[in-house]
Amino acid sequence: MTNTEIRKVQGRRVWDSRGRPTVEVEIELASGATGRAIAPAGASTGTGEALDLRDGGSALAGLGINKALTAVNGEIAKLLVGRNANDQADLDHAIIELDGTPNRSRLGGNASVATSMALLHAAAAAAGQPIWRYLAGSDRGITMPLPEIQIFGGGAHAARRVDVQDFMVMCPAASTFAEALEWTAEVYRAAGDIIETCRKAPGRGGRRRLLACLHQQ
Repeated sequence: MTNTEIRKVQGRRVWDSRGRPTVEVEIELASGATGRAIAPAGASTGTGEALDLRDGGSALAGLGINKALTAVNGEIAKLLVGRNANDQADLDHAIIELDGTPNRSRLGGNASVATSMALLHAAAAAAGQPIWRYLAGSDRGITMPLPEIQIFGGGAHAARRVDVQDFMVMCPAASTFAEALEWTAEVYRAAGDIIETCRKAPGRGGRRRLLACLHQQ
């Protein structure tokens, strides 16, 4: 038995930021290292996304995740226990094959994604490394990522005021992470001033007038 052999896979119900049930998976390795991860919550879905498996029915507006938990604690656990958590790509592929659908709908994207992320956390914990270092393998060629900050929101999150979900700001010319955050904060503040000016602009038309005003700015 290696220290990174998967000893236990446990799925449980937790609650997301919108008060909806979602899947948390915990992976325990032979060394005692553990990793936990929660399936991300999202309001917008695209044609290429993995689909959550929900229970349907009247309880919790049909959003229950008992079926997904059954998949985690049953088929997925049986597949993974005894295998090496370091084999991330192979394990992910095995889960995909086990599901057998193009959009992960049989076992649930919420089950498979949470499991995949928990595997990564467990393997990194066993190595005694933060996830970024574990994924990189070494310090060579590693650079600090740039902050990417939303300044306007649309899509399903914002009642589709505009079709684009996220308008993001990045500052690739910044020389440090701190400087990038400072520049982004200035852009965010200026964008808020422009929005406030446009809201006070005369005339009717609501969203159309606001967008026209922003375009002129």
